[in-house]
Amino acid sequence: MITTNDTTIFVYRWFNQGENRLQSSWNKWTFNGADKVVTGAVNDGNLYLLIQIGSKLVTERFPLDPADPKFRDIRLDHRVDQTGATFNSSHLATLDLPYTVPSDLRGDYVAIEDDEPSDGEVRGRKLKVAWVDGNTIRVQCRAGHHKFYFGAKNTAAMRLSPLYIQQDGQTLLPDHILIKKLRVSHAETSEYKVQVKNPRGELLSEFRYDGRKAISADINNRQPKQYGEADFPIHQRAEECTITLVNDTVYPSRWVQAAYHYEATLR
Repeated sequence: MITTNDTTIFVYRWFNQGENRLQSSWNKWTFNGADKVVTGAVNDGNLYLLIQIGSKLVTERFPLDPADPKFRDIRLDHRVDQTGATFNSSHLATLDLPYTVPSDLRGDYVAIEDDEPSDGEVRGRKLKVAWVDGNTIRVQCRAGHHKFYFGAKNTAAMRLSPLYIQQDGQTLLPDHILIKKLRVSHAETSEYKVQVKNPRGELLSEFRYDGRKAISADINNRQPKQYGEADFPIHQRAEECTITLVNDTVYPSRWVQAAYHYEATLR
């Protein structure tokens, strides 16, 4: 579903078991690096979008359940690689883009070195980018490392459902529910943050999970993919806050489960 906001779409996803729908959700996608999402369609597990960037129209394909690990390793919209670039003796790549990027959108674009990661890691080194104009960029590479991806950063967010308490199939109505902490289980994850806001949308607190460990000598080049769980201290009444998981990095995160730890006041 494409909204009247030119760069935002909503995608509805579901999981059925027989005739029962076990899970469903709306996903909001905002393309900050584009001027307009013109139209789109889903076919054979892929989302196809016709996107306007500057004066050009481009067709982009988004695997909804990609098997290629490269799609999970780097989260970039309008992504291109080094194909067609020319390199000078200082390993500076000049690349003509298949689209035009207006000056006010160029800050959303980054280049990431495509150094093949080991198991449990993802690509990580950000490269310096200089804009020649809206169609041409220069990327500073390292000697022997001339592969890279270039594209626009995006933000993934999941707002958690309000906390309700059930007992013997009945919903309880306590006077107050205090959320003491939130436990998030994750997989194939590098980093993300938890935002706690009041009903007016004002930020109350923010916590970041970072899977990087300082023991790696090449920490700036690769990011680890972590499996496990993390606890975040919330200490807010359930009726006075909303909790959102946010990934605003180019690295992957997959949230498996979130569990509330709470106290309820019953009279």
